[in-house]
Amino acid sequence: MKETSSPPSSTRSWLQPGVDGSILLRVRVQPRSSRDEVGEVLLEGGPGGISEERLKVKLSAPPVDGEANEALLRFLRKLLRLPSGSLELIRGQTSREKDIRVRGTSESVIRSILLKE
Repeated sequence: MKETSSPPSSTRSWLQPGVDGSILLRVRVQPRSSRDEVGEVLLEGGPGGISEERLKVKLSAPPVDGEANEALLRFLRKLLRLPSGSLELIRGQTSREKDIRVRGTSESVIRSILLKE
């Protein structure tokens, strides 16, 4: 579940600082899993030859009527011990690839909790 190495400069990281002091968390959701859990960091080809890292998150919720989106935000809030309103789904409402804005914590805390470092 740990990252294997630092990404090359042409790779967009799964965890990035936001312009407003928030953190951008980039995930790939696997719905209808047997349980909710954080997986490994995935490296995928992106547009323009830039690779993208995404943190794999398995959810038991189905991808129906936004259930998986709500389950994802609840699961991450619980893991990161953040109040409601601190996570916002900003991209990927109907996709497995989702971008989430996180407020109220630091990049190092997110990394250590989600990767169990």
